[in-house]
Amino acid sequence: MAPPPFRAQLATLTTSPPSGEQWLHELKYDGYRMGCEIDHGSVRLISRRGREWTSSFPELVAAVQALALESALLDGEVAIVLPNGTTSFQALQNAFAGGARTGLTYFVFDLLYLDGRHLTLEPLEWRKAQCERLMAGLPAECPLKFSRHFDVDGPTLLARACDLGAEGIVSKRRDMPYRPGRNESWLKSKCSLRQEFVIGGFTDPEGTRAGIGALLIGYHERGALRFGGKVGTGPGFTADYLAQIRSELERLQTDICPFEPKPPGWLGRNAHWVKPRLTGEVVFTEWTAGGHVRHGSFQGIRRDKPASRVMRDLPALQSTTGRLASAPPGKYPQRAVKEKREPAQQPSVLGVPITSPERLVYPELRYTKLDLARLYADLAELALPYIANRPLTLVRCERGVRAEDALRRECKFLKHEPGWHRWVKPPIRRVQIQEQKKLGEYLVVDSPGTRRAGPRRYYRAARVERDG
Repeated sequence: MAPPPFRAQLATLTTSPPSGEQWLHELKYDGYRMGCEIDHGSVRLISRRGREWTSSFPELVAAVQALALESALLDGEVAIVLPNGTTSFQALQNAFAGGARTGLTYFVFDLLYLDGRHLTLEPLEWRKAQCERLMAGLPAECPLKFSRHFDVDGPTLLARACDLGAEGIVSKRRDMPYRPGRNESWLKSKCSLRQEFVIGGFTDPEGTRAGIGALLIGYHERGALRFGGKVGTGPGFTADYLAQIRSELERLQTDICPFEPKPPGWLGRNAHWVKPRLTGEVVFTEWTAGGHVRHGSFQGIRRDKPASRVMRDLPALQSTTGRLASAPPGKYPQRAVKEKREPAQQPSVLGVPITSPERLVYPELRYTKLDLARLYADLAELALPYIANRPLTLVRCERGVRAEDALRRECKFLKHEPGWHRWVKPPIRRVQIQEQKKLGEYLVVDSPGTRRAGPRRYYRAARVERDG
């Protein structure tokens, strides 16, 4: 039996790693997240967005085939290990441009499927034990490595990882199943601020340098691409890689500035603008009050992450209650944030505050309201062409979804009476449609980001009306 498609579980950024026996901690690798599908000798490497990378890593494919597994689905990270033992995204980018591939490694940290058995509902610690058993006895020179975890206090491990020059750590609930999408059973803590940005322009290099001088980066916010600052490319890239990036940017050049508002001063007058289609990884020290990065350094192009989905990656605060809340903009510390008796801030998705984020929508899967909102955000780009400018119906499922025919047995559709949706604010629109016996009122959603998603007590799902 063939393994299922790879759907990655993602970690939520937090200001401080958790403590407690229910958590195990792994090092965070600086590379590309990759699932590995094995089916009767055939091996496919798939990114978290579903893009195939098999042909890019023939040495990893050969190593996986040597495991002689009939069918399996692995989860891990492809990275290049430097002589000092750390991983480097910059070195991986140079390898793509024809540079050295020494140290190329596939770190495997989870086993999701094996010989016809789905393992995602099993506890993480059990899955890791099976994965380690599969990879036991591999020679030291093998590019496959099992990603071991550490049974130590999270803050202690993070401090040690930062001292060694690592990117950070990932903390995982040892008792939880594998849940695709972003949720709070996996938390990531970083040694420095780092995230993806949209590349919207570049400047020419100075002196004898070739390629590009600096990149102009941004992020999506409330339907617009906001300017996030200017970042240098640094000395770590090869001339071939910088020339390749310059050539790719020139093919995207445009006379129209993609940022709103346009950067002021010299940059606004002299930069080369490009269509916002490329995603770049940037390391920086802090956010300014104006929403710009300070002391940013470009690390490379992210081929696995679409530019249309890039927003500010604000972390969640790890509170004394164990719950997560959104951190405020600005520089955030790596130490634990002690809260007083103040209410925690609500997490948000695409700018929408999510009330009661921990409420279970699918109890058997432990899938929360926040998980569902993030799933909708991930699917927005695919779904909007089919639902934009069309009347929608809200569905209320007070007790969660358990039955296969939940829409009939457990949920109910909200009314379409005029005025029923008066709580709605832009950019959600209300439209009235003359029906056979009455005037009906419906909602229309044309963009993924909204200021308010509806009455606080409702679970919400959109269903396109059969009559269009």
